[in-house]
Amino acid sequence: MNDITISVAAAEFGRDMEQGYATIAALLEESRNRGSQLLVLPEACLGGYLPSLGGGDETEESRQRRLKALPPALELDGRLHGVGLVARLPGDGHRLD
Repeated sequence: MNDITISVAAAEFGRDMEQGYATIAALLEESRNRGSQLLVLPEACLGGYLPSLGGGDETEESRQRRLKALPPALELDGRLHGVGLVARLPGDGHRLD
C-alpha cells in the first residue's frame, strides 16, 4: 500500500460562487505545494449553508427574499473533470464513485 499526503481545509466560504472558486483554487495550490495528493474541503464550501429552512411563521415576503438569496444549484459533474466522490460508511468498506 502506498502512503498519500492528505490536506484538510478549514476556510470561510459564503454564497459568492466566484469567491468560493478562487478560495478553492488557492487552497489547491497550497496543498499541492505541500505535497498533498488529496484535499478535503468543507461540505458546503460552494454555496454555503442555508440560514433557514423556512416554514412556521415565515411570511410570503420573507420566503421570497430567502429563496432569492440562495446560491445557484450545482450539478455533480465530477466525472467530466476526473474528480470522484468517495464515501465510506463505518465498517462498510464500500466506495462510491
